Amino acid sequence: MDKMREEFEEWWNSEGQKITTGTKGDALIAWQSSRAKPAGEAVALPFAIIPDEMKALRRFHECVTDGEGYDVPKDMMKRPAEIGLVRRVTANIYEHTNFGLSVLNGDFDAPTAQVPDGWRDISTAPKDGRTVLLGYFNSHGNWRPMRGQWFTKEYIDDNWEDGDLFAAWWYETSVESNQCWLTKPTYWMPLPAAPQPKGGEM
Repeated sequence: MDKMREEFEEWWNSEGQKITTGTKGDALIAWQSSRAKPAGEAVALPFAIIPDEMKALRRFHECVTDGEGYDVPKDMMKRPAEIGLVRRVTANIYEHTNFGLSVLNGDFDAPTAQVPDGWRDISTAPKDGRTVLLGYFNSHGNWRPMRGQWFTKEYIDDNWEDGDLFAAWWYETSVESNQCWLTKPTYWMPLPAAPQPKGGEM
């Protein structure tokens, strides 16, 4: 234990005082990172950072460095804050953590979650009420496909009980129930064609 303390103090005297946030967590992460990797080699992260999280982190970094204001939606900052890439200072203000800066600098080899083949950006999805496949990465970085559709406000008002409480949006639907659930998909694809009977089968 004394040897580790000596190592930490030696590192702190040469590198650790560059840490500006003043938190023990950031100092520990930076120290462990420096011990774990040979020079020039990235340390592997034990979890995936999905494309939307990296996009939010990069956009946040641009906002912080360009001095032109902050425009990253609050809901996009939730997951980066949960995994320690940024820290919430007040209700609407965030700051980098040293860990987040290290990820941006490429000090960590973060596995990137890959969108499966055939999926398209949600901005291209039809909003005409047809059922499609929807998908997104959940908070654990796992791919989550579902069946769903866009419901217009007019349809909701005309067909749903308490329709005035619901907005036009994407909803997950079920073949076994009339219920549906608000969702935030980032990708979509058409439903596959129904299987065709072989030969004379019906």
